[in-house]
Amino acid sequence: MLVTKFLSTTKTEDSGYLSTIWSRHTETPQIKSKYIIDGSDVTNAMLDDLGLKEKPDCSGVGIEYEYPIGTNKTEHAILFAGSSIFSEYGWVFPTVDGKLRIGVA
Repeated sequence: MLVTKFLSTTKTEDSGYLSTIWSRHTETPQIKSKYIIDGSDVTNAMLDDLGLKEKPDCSGVGIEYEYPIGTNKTEHAILFAGSSIFSEYGWVFPTVDGKLRIGVA
């Protein structure tokens, strides 16, 4: 499993970016790039570090549950039932430790 953590980013003189990361798998803690994509969810860590984070017009709340796949057969479905909730989208992602991350927001 590749484990990295964003530490900081700065704009370079040639209109690029220099990002510093921590990783237990690389000796290169800095990455130079022409573009960056901030995938740090609502924290907007990179945008905040560059002073570009703006307060959103609206915000929302999400719910996540990690379901252990265990010995369940891959051709079987698992149904979660409960009361209805207002949501805009949902997701299901497998995790590296054999779980499904299920959520709605």
